[in-house]
Amino acid sequence: AYAGLAKAHASLYWHIKNYQNKKVPMHLDKSYKYSKRALSISPNLDEANLSLAKYYQNVEKSKVSKKWDLCEKYAKKTLRINPNNGDAYLLMSRIYAYDDNKELRYLKKAVKKNAFLADAHNNMGVIYLNKKQYYSALSAFKKTIEIDPDYKIAYMNIGVVYAEQGKKRKALKMYKKVVDKYPNYPLGLTNLGIGYRDLKQYDKALIYFKRSVRVKPDYAFGWGEIANIYRKKKIYNRAIYYYKKSLRIEKRANTKLSKYSLANISDCYTKLKQYNTSIYYLKKAVRLHPKYA
Repeated sequence: AYAGLAKAHASLYWHIKNYQNKKVPMHLDKSYKYSKRALSISPNLDEANLSLAKYYQNVEKSKVSKKWDLCEKYAKKTLRINPNNGDAYLLMSRIYAYDDNKELRYLKKAVKKNAFLADAHNNMGVIYLNKKQYYSALSAFKKTIEIDPDYKIAYMNIGVVYAEQGKKRKALKMYKKVVDKYPNYPLGLTNLGIGYRDLKQYDKALIYFKRSVRVKPDYAFGWGEIANIYRKKKIYNRAIYYYKKSLRIEKRANTKLSKYSLANISDCYTKLKQYNTSIYYLKKAVRLHPKYA
């Protein structure tokens, strides 16, 4: 019963985070509490170990500095107890997300154990997309939707495949499908904006980028895309204002400042003939991103 409660709270946390764009730490904390309670009764309960691993996957690093080490520890323990646990292989793939080949191996193991893991199929599609293996990517994303018709990111990813293939109107159609169903989904709104931007329909693009930041005011990517549109429209002062807004949000979140925003601010200052300020931002981009050519 405790293991079931832990799994339920972990699933609820994930659902709210992915479908309502909110983090509710209470559910994460309750998942941890019930996992530990279950393990105190039965240390070799695979689902309780897996719930604890998922807790460490989702908890903030500021709260648990060695979260990924602990995540891996409990995921591996789950697999020692039950080698057929597809969810545990899926979690192992996330631990090695920095290594496409290792991640893909774990994902293939996950779907071999459980063919109905929508996340695993979607994540395989992302790897194939990154490798420009578009047929395999589309197949994986379509399988994701077959398993879960409400898996909105898979629709988005199909749109990205079409965009990379140069099928811009097909991409736009896919983005529209997501926004029609999920009108307050920030990534859907920005992708729809990008779809219009790629077709050089800048005013329409701006509408959706602005909608994305109304829904999520701390959405640095959305503010950066607003800036990109003003830069394309040659309204450089406004572009600079929004790039800086995006960078301030990134700074507050303790994430590395976007090299593209820094370089684009530099370009705007160059266009305004403010060369010293332009050089300042380029130097900052290089200092923070030494491999940025």
